[in-house]
Amino acid sequence: MSLSSGDTSRGSFPVIDRVGSPAELLELLPHRARLSCIAHPLSKAVVLGSAQRATDIDEAACEAEGYDILRRRSGGGAVLVAPGDQVWLDVFVPVSDPLFNTDVHVATYWLGELWKEVLSEVVGATAKLSMHRGKAVSSAWSSSVCFSGLGPGEITVDGYKVVGVSQRRSRYGAWLFSLALVNFDPLRLARMIAPHLGDKKELVDTLSAQVKGLGFDAWVLEDVLRRHLGGVA
Repeated sequence: MSLSSGDTSRGSFPVIDRVGSPAELLELLPHRARLSCIAHPLSKAVVLGSAQRATDIDEAACEAEGYDILRRRSGGGAVLVAPGDQVWLDVFVPVSDPLFNTDVHVATYWLGELWKEVLSEVVGATAKLSMHRGKAVSSAWSSSVCFSGLGPGEITVDGYKVVGVSQRRSRYGAWLFSLALVNFDPLRLARMIAPHLGDKKELVDTLSAQVKGLGFDAWVLEDVLRRHLGGVA
């Protein structure tokens, strides 16, 4: 393993690339030291939050679109993953690590700052980047659709949410899960949400006003992300 220097205040993380089905990538690696994983899904899936109702999703529509229906171990609403549509980063921080914080609202701030540094190199100096601090901001759709709300550590560019963050904790530390949208189609997501949840046009309008993909190849962002994490395994 060779490590390059990361942010001196944050330190560096070993980085591994994981390639597989979304179901395989949602399985957490047993780990008790710092680790970061960049995940590369080989197929498409709708990923529900840990406590989300399965009835939020239209199974027939997902099948028609070629999306599996899966469930992650962290909270929030549904997220779409597909090859090349996102940059998916999972990071483990052990309880003994200076970055570990018992306050669940503050615990993700360092990761949000990392994403801000990465995105500032990619989107350009004229873009306005912001990280949300404090409690989550909910919307009428956020319990069903993850990116329609805004949580601590999450990033907006020019007012549009582009990075989502969630977490899962154990006695050994915290896994922080993040997803930067490269391509985002609100119409596709709306088609897979169950009709009883509300007006699909309202959902599309809401997402179009609040969420946007970054619009460039995922590998561009991944290369900058690796450098800022400071390590390659």
